[in-house]
Amino acid sequence: MKIICRKLYEHEFEQALAIRFKVFVDEQKVPVEEERDSYDTTAVHFGAFYQNQIIGTGRVIVIDDKGKIGRLAVLKQYRGLGIGMTLINTIIEYCKKL
Repeated sequence: MKIICRKLYEHEFEQALAIRFKVFVDEQKVPVEEERDSYDTTAVHFGAFYQNQIIGTGRVIVIDDKGKIGRLAVLKQYRGLGIGMTLINTIIEYCKKL
């Protein structure tokens, strides 16, 4: 299974948001109003892709010169395969380059 993790293009954000809602709101029952926040507009968003379809997402926000990884979500059928860790490593490498 070849997974590609990379920074998202702006037009892909809605797909990432759909994964977050499926995982956090539908599965984990996080209130809808808590899932989106003001950081979504300034964060750098990442995606995990399998066969050109987004299957996971995460973001990094920078506060006081420190990166904070959050909103990491992987679709249920792809969990347990190390995709979340691959996303985290991709985000960390991005931050190191900053």
